[in-house]
Amino acid sequence: MDKLFVENSVGSFIEASDKTILSVASFAAKRLLIPGIQIEGVKHAKEILVPLLAGKDYEVFCVAFLDPAHKLIAFEEMFRGSVTQTPVYIREIVKRALTLNATGVILVHNHPSGTTKASDQDILTTFKMKAVGSAMEIDVLDHFVGAGDQVGSMRSEGDFRPDKMMKIMMEQMAESLGGTIEIQHIEHSMEDNDLPDVLKKVLKELKKKLN
Repeated sequence: MDKLFVENSVGSFIEASDKTILSVASFAAKRLLIPGIQIEGVKHAKEILVPLLAGKDYEVFCVAFLDPAHKLIAFEEMFRGSVTQTPVYIREIVKRALTLNATGVILVHNHPSGTTKASDQDILTTFKMKAVGSAMEIDVLDHFVGAGDQVGSMRSEGDFRPDKMMKIMMEQMAESLGGTIEIQHIEHSMEDNDLPDVLKKVLKELKKKLN
């Protein structure tokens, strides 16, 4: 494994701690993050955006606002939370996007717990943003979840699928009604405009399970 060495206060070189490495990565990413830079795909976005959140012991929710060519207009911290969660207000994101005349956004937040797996709440928040953004002609290109030097792409992991969102919604609805429902499969190939038919199917299954 490669090691990074840094100079200490007395001029000796010592192996850098994880905290130092993450701090250096964050500093380097800030130098690369300039307005007008082209965000060229998932790999590029991960390398530039996620390191900015590295080393934080609390959740931070940031948004990259992009123009029609996917060039960066601004990258801003929108919300800050605790170790386990951050309140996210879709209205504020949309308001800022309209102010900046952005037509696309990339959502980025960290998990101090160390997992890059999106939570159910992360998925629901993303779909709320997609729904509201669609009405305002603002495209949600991806949602990255960073943990240390690791990162997960919700789009790549399939978390942008409408059926996954519906599954979570129905399970939460059943729980609020005092029941349980486990939906293994709806339809992986469906598009956003197929949601009404899928909703009918899932509600029918939910009703059957709770009776």
